[in-house]
Amino acid sequence: MEKKNILKMVALGFLILFVLNMMGCTGTVGKGECRWDYEVRTVQHIGEFYSFSQEYAYEPQEGYKFAIVALRLKNNSTEDISTNPWSWDLTTNENITYNHDSATYDDSINHETVDVEKGGDITVEIVYEVPVSATSYTLKHTAVFHPKMVLDESLLP
Repeated sequence: MEKKNILKMVALGFLILFVLNMMGCTGTVGKGECRWDYEVRTVQHIGEFYSFSQEYAYEPQEGYKFAIVALRLKNNSTEDISTNPWSWDLTTNENITYNHDSATYDDSINHETVDVEKGGDITVEIVYEVPVSATSYTLKHTAVFHPKMVLDESLLP
């Protein structure tokens, strides 16, 4: 009977550690942090103008504009951090969250999907199509497993 109680206690201990780790309460001590900053500019079109079709490579739908997010990552953690646009969402002042737009991959946009390792420092751009009425933006890192992310508004001028 005593053996069963010990096994239950050990199992419960492992369960508690697992839950704490998933919540981020453990595992970040001594691993450093990833500092990041972003700024947003808006445009009405992206890419080359095609005279034969009288349109640009990318134009937003009516009532929308493109928000180009310049994202700088300075990774001081021991974990890699990805610039994959699927890992970053943009929320507007209208409380609507947007995924990146395919215009992110246009040659005129400074985007690379890379893993930034410890000591890495990179600035990339990600494009979102947002309503013209949007006036403020909040970028959020949405990857499931990531190091401690610290917004540092001094990284971009």
